[in-house]
Order: sequence, then C-alpha cells, then structure tokens
Amino acid sequence: MSDMISIEFDQMPPEELRGNSRYSQKDWAFREAKRNWSEIAYLLLREENIPRLPLERVAIQYTVYWCGKPIDEDNLLKGMKAVQDSVAYVGIVPDDGPDHVTILPVKYVRVKHKPQVKLVMEITEANDG
Repeated sequence: MSDMISIEFDQMPPEELRGNSRYSQKDWAFREAKRNWSEIAYLLLREENIPRLPLERVAIQYTVYWCGKPIDEDNLLKGMKAVQDSVAYVGIVPDDGPDHVTILPVKYVRVKHKPQVKLVMEITEANDG
C-alpha cells in the first residue's frame, strides 16, 4: 500500500469513550458508544476498498479541526481505541498492538465555527528505518 488511507469523522470520539470520562467499561452508555463508534469506523474503512492482505506496520496520524476547548491528546487517543480496533478488524494490520501500529502526535487545527469541526485519521505504511 503506497497510498494513504484517509478517513474523516464529522465529530470527535463520544464523551463516554474519552480518557476523562466518568463512564466505566461496564456502563451501558460506554458499551453502546463503543459499538456505535466502532461501526462508524468500520463502515468508513470498508468504503476504502482496502486489500485484504495485512501490512506489517502502519502509522496513524490524527488531525483535529476544533473550535472551543480542544480535547487533550491522551483523552482523544483513548476515545479512538475502538477505531484502531477496526483498523485490525478490516485487515489493514494483523493486530492493533504497538508491534503493528504507531500513533503519531495529534495535530490540532483551530477552526472558527462548529460545523467545521472534524477529525481526520490518516493511515500510512510505516517505515521501519
């Protein structure tokens, strides 16, 4: 895969999934948010017609277009865990662990209006050099 896969979410991860959430994995709201967020990611990734052969390593770059108060990077990344699971589930990598996925520092881009808020996930084949 020489091309980048770019997925655009028109929202941030649900509050229930973020690192500063008061919800636990046992809460119905957490489980429902995770299921819905995973399903959105799965459908967006499937639209990309990704080859079924897994890549050995990928790098994931998140770019957040935000207005108001930004989500802390660690809280955002915890909210994206379900999306990273989908990257493995659709066959891009054999597993979403650190041997196969590198998460790059989050980029933040300030926008003026709420309708411009979005989250872009870019997946590229990682170089092992």
